Amino acid sequence: MSAYVISGLVLGSIYAIAATGLVLTFKSSRIFNFGHGAIAFLIARMYYQFAQVWHWNTALSAVVAILVVAPLFGVFLWAVLFRHLAGASPVVRLVATIGLFVALPSIAEMVFGYDPTLNTLGLAGAKPAVYAVFGVTLNLDQVLVLGFAVLVALGMAATMRFTTFGLLIRAVVDSPAVSRLVGTDPERVSMGAWALGSLLAGLAGVLLTPLVSLDITSFNLLMIASFAVVVVARFESLLVAFAGGIVIGVLQQILTKFVPTDNAVLRGLVPSLPFVLLVIFLLFWGATREVASTPARSTPAVARVEVRAPSRRRSGATIAVWGALLVIAVPVLLNSFWIGLFSEAVAAGTIFLSFTVITGQAGIISLGQSTLAGIGAIAVGQFGTAFGWPMLLSVFLAGLCAAVLGMVVAAVSVRLGDLYVALTTLGMGLLLENLVYPIGRFANLSIGAAVRPPVIGPVDFSGGTAFYFLALGVFVVLALVVFNLRRSSTGLELAAMRSDAVRATTLGIRPWRLKILAFGIAAFIAGVGGSMLALYEMRSLPSNYLTTTGLVWFAVVATMGVRSIGAALIAGIVFILLPQLFSDHLGQQWQELPTVLFGLGAVAVARHPDGLVALLGAQLLRVRRRVVTAIRPGAALRPAGRGAE
Repeated sequence: MSAYVISGLVLGSIYAIAATGLVLTFKSSRIFNFGHGAIAFLIARMYYQFAQVWHWNTALSAVVAILVVAPLFGVFLWAVLFRHLAGASPVVRLVATIGLFVALPSIAEMVFGYDPTLNTLGLAGAKPAVYAVFGVTLNLDQVLVLGFAVLVALGMAATMRFTTFGLLIRAVVDSPAVSRLVGTDPERVSMGAWALGSLLAGLAGVLLTPLVSLDITSFNLLMIASFAVVVVARFESLLVAFAGGIVIGVLQQILTKFVPTDNAVLRGLVPSLPFVLLVIFLLFWGATREVASTPARSTPAVARVEVRAPSRRRSGATIAVWGALLVIAVPVLLNSFWIGLFSEAVAAGTIFLSFTVITGQAGIISLGQSTLAGIGAIAVGQFGTAFGWPMLLSVFLAGLCAAVLGMVVAAVSVRLGDLYVALTTLGMGLLLENLVYPIGRFANLSIGAAVRPPVIGPVDFSGGTAFYFLALGVFVVLALVVFNLRRSSTGLELAAMRSDAVRATTLGIRPWRLKILAFGIAAFIAGVGGSMLALYEMRSLPSNYLTTTGLVWFAVVATMGVRSIGAALIAGIVFILLPQLFSDHLGQQWQELPTVLFGLGAVAVARHPDGLVALLGAQLLRVRRRVVTAIRPGAALRPAGRGAE
């Protein structure tokens, strides 16, 4: 048992260091940084570049990466992004930090190259010394993790209690107005906190490197597990965050002693433990949701970012124009390969339409839409192949399965606040990914269940052009549902709730019921979209719907415009076609550029909440008005007709 406890102390120390940095930055700015793990990966990749590619001295590499680059990068992010989010809505804050999560790892691979080495060296070098501790063998890398954890714990305790910087952080958090009166600049204190938080992220990343190598998937999952520690600390207590990280790491390793390794589902309990605790503590401490949803205290008022809905006429015209263009151009002008890509893009756009409902109309950040799409894909494989039911009926039932799951998750989370909902849906996705996806009936030895597009009369929809029309038809039907939802009384209530939930409540609107309904509709759309994507691939493979993939999807939709139905379709086209175009026409070193652009586009939402489609549309509208004014002076002064914005 001692071996499991000590290995748990090592893992828990990583959680504790990472969580301490997260809590520190949240305390100073009220921004939860979903990109914290991405910062850790970037600094770890720099350390690898210094030490193993450029062959610098190990100690020098660590000092430059952790003590110089990491805090400077934190200051840079604060200057260009985080200080501008002080008055933004919670949704915009979360979107921007998710953009960092998506963009930074790809930026690292573009700058330094992709090197999935399994022999990544830690701070102890190529041949770390080995020690026996209580009968357990530890190498020097593991000892250093424990040592740095102790240093961080003592250092942060001393900093917060005995230094001017710690006193200023406590003062700014407790009363920013009084702090300003006595001459304290909250922005500078926040800048210092972000520098220190990035330093701790970089330290956690470098210490984690020899344990999991530089595999971004494993790296992200372990760093995301530190989110559970932050929830245990209620986003406030550095001491509880540190202790909670140690406890969760120890419990996770002890669990490995009792879980059989020959059962894939039970084996998933070990990596799932932090996410189980995350959901439990979120529900247990739901009464304190105002901590997570309250904007920065240094801001006297919240500047709510409200994206104006397009007029009915313009929305309908947008759908009709894009539908007509796709129908006419794709089958006529393109070959079968590109028709297939557009079919996949339309299926992806159907999934992305779920973000239009849940985030665009309801104003809720859901990070589990990819998982709901995965449930739809699994369900269509079971209904259509295992049970032999008609495929279109199976697609509909798959959407219902996802809708039920989405409403259950919403029922236990929507009362908790914006950040809590985002973390709950993230935890739900990771739990299902670890516990449901590996089930043999679904995974089928990692090849999934075979599914076949429907055959209706003489039409076999498995062909490229036929399936394209089927996918397009499904998208148009669901787009009309979303469009009519926006026009309905429920849509008006959603808009009122999104603008001001407190005022909406005084008008008799019950926000939690509306949010559950929005979750159900969005989950149904995601489930149908996931089943259509499975039909395109002719295989229901759960691993295609990972939670981290869903974060990329969210970044793409946010970049294009989360309030626009047409932007969801454009996002699907961009997401599928842009990497293919880069692969065809650019070198290998540019293959990560689309992901970088998606992530940076989400970051840019902090400045342009409407998204790229709306921004370009506004620019074109200005150009059109200038042209009309030049041709017909005085035309711009005429009153706008019915349906104009």
